[in-house]
Amino acid sequence: NKMENFKGIKKNKSILDLNSFKINVKCAYYVPIHNVDQLLAVARQLIQQPDLPWIVLGGGSNVLFTKDYPGVIIHMKIKGVETLKEDEETVCLCCGGGEPWDSVVSYAIQRGLWGIERLTRIPGTVGAAPVQNISAYGTSFSDVMVSLEAVDMSNATSQFLTNTDCSFGYRTSIFKMEENNSKVIHSVTIKLNKTSKLNFREILRTLPSPISGVLLQEESVRVELLSRVIADYRRMRYPDPDVRPNAGCFFLNAVIPTNQCTRIKSEHPDLVSQSTGSGTTKVSSGWLVESCGLKGRRLGLAGIDSEHGLVLVNHGRGRCKGEGEQLYKLATMVKEKVKETFGVSLEFEVTIVM
Repeated sequence: NKMENFKGIKKNKSILDLNSFKINVKCAYYVPIHNVDQLLAVARQLIQQPDLPWIVLGGGSNVLFTKDYPGVIIHMKIKGVETLKEDEETVCLCCGGGEPWDSVVSYAIQRGLWGIERLTRIPGTVGAAPVQNISAYGTSFSDVMVSLEAVDMSNATSQFLTNTDCSFGYRTSIFKMEENNSKVIHSVTIKLNKTSKLNFREILRTLPSPISGVLLQEESVRVELLSRVIADYRRMRYPDPDVRPNAGCFFLNAVIPTNQCTRIKSEHPDLVSQSTGSGTTKVSSGWLVESCGLKGRRLGLAGIDSEHGLVLVNHGRGRCKGEGEQLYKLATMVKEKVKETFGVSLEFEVTIVM
C-alpha cells in the first residue's frame, strides 16, 4: 500500500499558495491533516517507505523551497482554540497545531488575557511557535507554553512534552536542534494571565521607543491597546507578504563574544547590541546587513527589502523559474559580505529546503 493510495492525497501539487515567498514549485505528494488519526496513519505509511522524504508545513511563512520537492508535504490543518482550565489568576488554552498563531493572540486579547500580546502579527501556525520559540520585544513563546502533543513520525507514536522537555533557547528548541527532527506537533497548551505581570513603567521600559512613545500619553495600558500599538509598528516595519512575498526576518540576530562586540563598537559606535549576560552579546543582524550597504540590493528577482535589511523579497512572485535558487544565492551573498566586513557569521532563521 503506497503513499499515492492514501486518502485525500494530491500528487504533483503546486505549493505556490502554501509558502509566503510564493515560490512556484511542486511537491510529489501533498497530504492535508485534519486530525491525529490521519497523522498517525501517514506516519505508519512513511515507515513503510523510508526512502520517501517528508516535511511538515503550517503557514509556510518560514521556509524557502529552492526546487521541486520530491517527497511528501504534510500540511497541518488541525484547528481550534479552547479554554482548558482557569483559576483566579490564570487561564490555560489548548490550541490546534494548524491554528494561525495570530488568531490565538486575538482570542487571548478579546478575553483580556496577558502573556502573548507582544507576539502579535507573527505569521505562521501554532505548531511552528514552539519549533522556532517565536519571540518579540522581550517575550518568547517558551514563557507561556505548558506542554504540547506531537506524533513521532519515526515510530508512529503519540508524544507528550513539557516545557522543559523542549530545551528552549533564543529562537530555537529541541525540534530545531535535533539533526533529523521526527516530531510533528499537533496540539499546544499555553498559560496566560488575567492581569499584567509588569507595571506600566516596566512595560514602557521593555519596549522599543517607537512603541513606548505612543503609549506615554496613557495612564495605564490595556492589553488590547498594547497589542494594537505593537501590531501597527510591525505593519510599518515588515512588508506585507501578500504584496512583497517574504518570510519575515531571514537571519537570526547574531550572538557573539562580548569582546568581539566591543571591538566592532570601537569602530562603529552606533552598533545596536544587547548583553545576554554570559560573556556574549546579541547584535542586530539588521544593523550589520544595512551597514554593508545591502538594503534594497537585487540579484535577479531576489531582493533585500528597501525598508528592512533582514527581509528578503521574491519580486518574481511565482511567475518565473529559479526564484528560490536566486533567493538562496542572495542570502548566501549577504552572509559572505557580513562575515568579510565584520567577522560575524549570520545564521538563517528561515528553513531552506534544497
